[in-house]
Amino acid sequence: TRSGGEAVERCQGTRLAATYVNFYIANGGLVVPGFNDANDSVAVKVLQGLFPGREVVQVPAREVLLGGGNIHCITKQQPAVPNLDVSVPATVSSLPTNGSSFKDARP
Repeated sequence: TRSGGEAVERCQGTRLAATYVNFYIANGGLVVPGFNDANDSVAVKVLQGLFPGREVVQVPAREVLLGGGNIHCITKQQPAVPNLDVSVPATVSSLPTNGSSFKDARP
């Protein structure tokens, strides 16, 4: 889809950028795209060899690929922020700009 939500038709035979290197490194593991292809198991074995201390988990990723990216592209890291209460949403105006703390956004 385009930014306005308009559907873009794909032509049959259009190549997709399916790659196993678009994985995500998580705490004790790797999340690896799978494409229902014979090379899926090869990719898992290679990554297990490269990351012996991590659990390698492969997930179906073709639909994500059709959107123009893959596992690493769609993940968002959340950095640790000391003393941040994430149960209360912050507003843009309450974001710290000079080391101050977050404001409570509740009415």
